[in-house]
Amino acid sequence: MDFWNNSEFKENILQQAKNKKMLLTKDYPFEIILNSFWFDVFNELLLESTKRKKETWKLVKTNLEINNLLISKNITIGDKKRVRGELLLFKWDNNTQKVIGTIHTHLKNSPFSFYDFSNLFFSYRHLMSFLVDNKKNVLLTIRTKETKKYRGNQKSFVNHYDQKYDSLWTSYKGALIANLLFCQEHHLVFYAGKLPISHFSKKEIHLFKKRLIKKN
Repeated sequence: MDFWNNSEFKENILQQAKNKKMLLTKDYPFEIILNSFWFDVFNELLLESTKRKKETWKLVKTNLEINNLLISKNITIGDKKRVRGELLLFKWDNNTQKVIGTIHTHLKNSPFSFYDFSNLFFSYRHLMSFLVDNKKNVLLTIRTKETKKYRGNQKSFVNHYDQKYDSLWTSYKGALIANLLFCQEHHLVFYAGKLPISHFSKKEIHLFKKRLIKKN
């Protein structure tokens, strides 16, 4: 079947971090199923974000042996629109652990901003980004072997794509289309799902690979 369970997701991410051999877009499955550990992490961030009315952030890390996937215990508090992700990556990378990704929240029902995406290009070792918004949408984007390195200025990069897709950024659907078009252009794999709402349901998160589309 075309899916990864939680163990397979972990194994594939760690292998890429260890060997620095990225997977192709086509190598990623249609579905990724995350377990209750991730549910608890996302829910904790979302509750803190709602309480403080600010974005919140955690780091996805690995030990030096790169045989375990870790999540930072502390929650970083940003402002209403942003957490300085690239500074966090440099600050917390050390001699015992290495950062390979981030998890952050949005106060509104909105997908990745182009600033969020830019950290995948301007923060070294940044392999993947999770996003949870106030409607409990969960998004995941991951760099692939086809993702090219970007040489230039991060601010200029963000401004360019803000202007390029400004006409789409008038609704959640339009912003999501802009996300997909950006991922298509830069060969990022993109997944979307939701946190389970019912207390009686399993705390599993089903993320589905979004098809790349063409702009009308």
